[in-house]
Amino acid sequence: TTDTKSSWYSPFRPIPWSSITTPNAEDEHEGKMVGIGSTGDSVEVVRGAYGAPFVQALHDSGHFVIAEHNEGRRRKRRPHRRVRPPQEAVQSNPLARDAAIRHKNMCQTLLSSLSLPAMLRCHVYVEGRGTFDPQATIYQYAGDVEVLADDCFMLGCVVSGAFSTSRGSFHGTAFVGAIRFLQSFLSNPSGNTVSVMDPTGSEGRKVALRVSVKGKAHGTVPRTALLTLML
Repeated sequence: TTDTKSSWYSPFRPIPWSSITTPNAEDEHEGKMVGIGSTGDSVEVVRGAYGAPFVQALHDSGHFVIAEHNEGRRRKRRPHRRVRPPQEAVQSNPLARDAAIRHKNMCQTLLSSLSLPAMLRCHVYVEGRGTFDPQATIYQYAGDVEVLADDCFMLGCVVSGAFSTSRGSFHGTAFVGAIRFLQSFLSNPSGNTVSVMDPTGSEGRKVALRVSVKGKAHGTVPRTALLTLML
């Protein structure tokens, strides 16, 4: 059967994990990388040290400039500029040519090493206002839009969610396909990589992937969310 955005999930049937653990059929890089054949309902969840290369792929997908302050330089007055809230996401800068080539090669090497359908466990939370429900679909970030395009790149799905009073935002647990996670970097290098403050406050700033999350109900407006890996 052919799945659509409005009926891809149903509360009366299990989540079709095979739909997110296979290569994106419309991805222009698919033919050059890997094609995982059908292996029934067997899906592996990447855990522990096996997930380190995927964390590295996320961290190396963008470049962040650390501001350097000249302590010896004296200023007559405090500059009048907007101070960014610490919890606000910071967009990464594009990678230099050599770094971009190395990152692309690393992603392609990881893709070629995936012999079985695999998923990555993630933490996802809404950027700004909004909520999402379990079985909501995660797509590659499509911008601040009310309707997702028909060819929007699907990454995974949400399995649980709730509002956190300590974080001040809606968050939950999700799973994304390992192969689609890597394909997203090849289709849009550095475009959706951001640096965010760890909501728990225990790890400082960390690298995240900006995504779009859309509920299964017809007419649901997609929400912008930030996704980090949980291994």
